[in-house]
Amino acid sequence: MEQHYNNYGLYSKEEYFQRELNLRKVQIEKLGRQLIKKLGSKNLKVLEIGSANGILLYWLQELFEFEVYGIELDPISSEYAKQLIEPDHIFVGHTEKAPFIDGSFDLVIMNQVIEHLPDPIMVLHAAKKALKLKGALYVTTPNFGGISFRLLKDKWKNTCPNDHISMFSVKSLRHYLHDAGFKNLIVRSVGLSITSRRKGKAEYKVSLPKALNLVLRIIGKFLGLTKFGDGLYAYAWKE
Repeated sequence: MEQHYNNYGLYSKEEYFQRELNLRKVQIEKLGRQLIKKLGSKNLKVLEIGSANGILLYWLQELFEFEVYGIELDPISSEYAKQLIEPDHIFVGHTEKAPFIDGSFDLVIMNQVIEHLPDPIMVLHAAKKALKLKGALYVTTPNFGGISFRLLKDKWKNTCPNDHISMFSVKSLRHYLHDAGFKNLIVRSVGLSITSRRKGKAEYKVSLPKALNLVLRIIGKFLGLTKFGDGLYAYAWKE
């Protein structure tokens, strides 16, 4: 996380953190409403595995009054999270060792985390153990069965050999969730990020005319109806 903040030379760590906090509010509000609709309840106890700097949990708490907890391996990220939510609600360490794995949660979130895990199935089992009966897991991850990876390979922004070590398609993510014992699986692809590229460790965005960007957005919406969108999201239930 420290390196992540240092990549933004125009800002100090604190300035970038505050900027990110403000920028993500609208996006997280939209997600919160989707989660309430999908789970059928406004009174949710939520655990985020890979809670990073705590921004997602903070806005879910502030906007929807969810009871929020986080697990994060990186101590630097966790210090930021502890500024935003109850410090005792953030566990620093491996998921399977967290005291929160107690069968009391309505929802577990793994947002752009599973691709970083050397043993995804172990963490999925821990997520299931954390949930109460009828609780749900929400997962997002890049789609390595999507159109951008098929076309760009190692030039796509999400191809990070030293970082993204577990790669998923619609089929393989469904397989992992099933093997972890989850039921009523919903796995979908979404979006198009073909203009976001990688060269070595650097990310950059290809500039295109407005008309072409509009065409790509339309294509992205269509891809969301197929298995070839560039992102994946999944809901899975404990029964």
